[in-house]
Amino acid sequence: MSSPLVPDAIAPYCVNTYTNNVEPITLVQISDINNPSPAATGGTAHEDFTAIIGTLRPGATYAVTMKSNTDGAFLHGHALYVDWNQDTLLDGAGEGLFVGTITGSTGTDAASVSALVTVPAGATAGNTRLRAMTVYNATTLAGIPPCRTGAGYGQSEDYTVNIDPGAPMPPALPNLSKSFTPSNRDFSTPTTTLTLNLGQFNAGAASLNLTADLVDTLPAGMTVAATPNASTTCPSGVVTAAPGGATVTLGTGAQIPPAGCTVTADVQVAAVGIYANSIAAGALQTNAGAGPGASANFTATSATTATYSTGFEPPTFVVGNMGTQGGWGRSGGVAADTTISTAHPGADAQHLRLTWATAGTGTVAAISPTQGQGTTTYSIASGKLSIQPNATGTPFDFAPQDTGAGSVITRVRFNNDAAKSIQVLDPNGGGPGVAGYVNTGADWTALAGTTYFDLKVITKRADSTYRVCINGTSIFNGTGFAANLRNIAIIGTKGTGTNGNILDVDNVAIDNSNIGTCNGLPPSHTVTPSVGTPSGSISPNTPQTVIEGATTAFTLSANAGFHIDTVTGTCGGSLVGNTYTTNAVTADCTVIANFAADVVTHTVTPSVGTPSGSISPSTPQTVNDGATTAFTLTANAGF
Repeated sequence: MSSPLVPDAIAPYCVNTYTNNVEPITLVQISDINNPSPAATGGTAHEDFTAIIGTLRPGATYAVTMKSNTDGAFLHGHALYVDWNQDTLLDGAGEGLFVGTITGSTGTDAASVSALVTVPAGATAGNTRLRAMTVYNATTLAGIPPCRTGAGYGQSEDYTVNIDPGAPMPPALPNLSKSFTPSNRDFSTPTTTLTLNLGQFNAGAASLNLTADLVDTLPAGMTVAATPNASTTCPSGVVTAAPGGATVTLGTGAQIPPAGCTVTADVQVAAVGIYANSIAAGALQTNAGAGPGASANFTATSATTATYSTGFEPPTFVVGNMGTQGGWGRSGGVAADTTISTAHPGADAQHLRLTWATAGTGTVAAISPTQGQGTTTYSIASGKLSIQPNATGTPFDFAPQDTGAGSVITRVRFNNDAAKSIQVLDPNGGGPGVAGYVNTGADWTALAGTTYFDLKVITKRADSTYRVCINGTSIFNGTGFAANLRNIAIIGTKGTGTNGNILDVDNVAIDNSNIGTCNGLPPSHTVTPSVGTPSGSISPNTPQTVIEGATTAFTLSANAGFHIDTVTGTCGGSLVGNTYTTNAVTADCTVIANFAADVVTHTVTPSVGTPSGSISPSTPQTVNDGATTAFTLTANAGF
């Protein structure tokens, strides 16, 4: 067991303090560093072990293991920092690693945490600093910054590592990742392919062997498909994936060759939602040690009914003046102002073009066919646009319209002012009760040119509010003149200098959907779990992404001598056994697990020694620890 040097040698790096109490690190192992240290609390807050030097090879991956004394039934987080760029700050990209959490350890028992750290290929060669840290109640790297002072419980230890490109490659270690293909799709096709990718860090010539089953437990609502199509490329591997089952398993004895291998199985979901599928670190067990954890998300979206869509393709549309092709119409201008062209399609071969050779006056509009009114929560107008302006420019508008109300919902204008501002027509834009254009705060400078961009206007039927999205990002929220999208007008305003400007349009659609997000995915919220009163744990213990309106569940585990007391937080929900299920999630919220000490009882057994009397009560009594109980003694006559 090594003794630390005086903390002065930690400079020029920051020195950490834990003024509540020092709850120490008791083991740090990485490469050729293997340093157990004293487990007694109250020692040095920041220990200097820089005389201990380990060697790390750029590009290689190493296992790091840590232990600590949590000073009771408390949770400690553990982190490792390495100054890869040798700037003495420990805050560079990839310089921090969250190793894991330990609860209720003396630091000398078997409890430990491990993780894998990969040395960046570009790490600066030579000696640099490695810092190991433990902090009370930290569950993420953000809770363990490399420089900290003041209140808190924990400890820091500093070491030296030599970044040596000529160092031997360390032994091979197992690697694991996973994915869904596709990662999101319409719920009308609720299946996707789950792939587990098994590989080797520091791959050599030999295969690694699984020493235990690798089990992937699917999240609630996801099961193995009726036709699993389960297979593996891992030699000697046997995959178990029963139709309708909740697990996909690769059996003991499977081999992971140096080039890696895969396990695949088709899975299906029961409802729209975001399904987070995780395998815990250490679940992959091999003859070379345990592998990292892995996770992937699959999103099933609500079916979207496209009332109308067109790419202006043949045979419905032919090159030339648009006229009334495909049920479209023109308002204002002359026939040659709106054409079907092959000059610059956004997709396939043809597109709609607005341009004119003579400046003229007034407006010209291409108007889509009118559709029936939908009943979904949202109506969505979308299209791909490309604007090629001359020096003067032309105001071009994209206008979703509610013909039943005889009104536009709004008009999104790409204005020809010097700022190239993007504006919207607002009921109060010209003053209270006076319609007029208002700036969205965005501009189309970067959008000008031959490249198409995606425009979407999403309107909520219930209140006429709308959102304008460009390339999947919201740029403005407002309230429109109407709510029910029936057709789309694409408009150009003529005037001096407007001739020669071009607006190309492709893939125009009128959609009905119950999802009103720019990216078309269901809105989601973050549920953050934590432990309030300690002496237990909650799993999963990291923030969970939950689709709006869905629920999520957590498993609570009390430490020995404790029990689940209450679950608080802002999500609301119900506790059944040790499983807490939230209410339907409608906003970011929290789940806080609270634990309490068990009530210790003792049995007091009464009896009569010498007879001729009685004791009451005469049966064994259960008494809480520290309490008293009473008995009545009655002697027989003559005694």
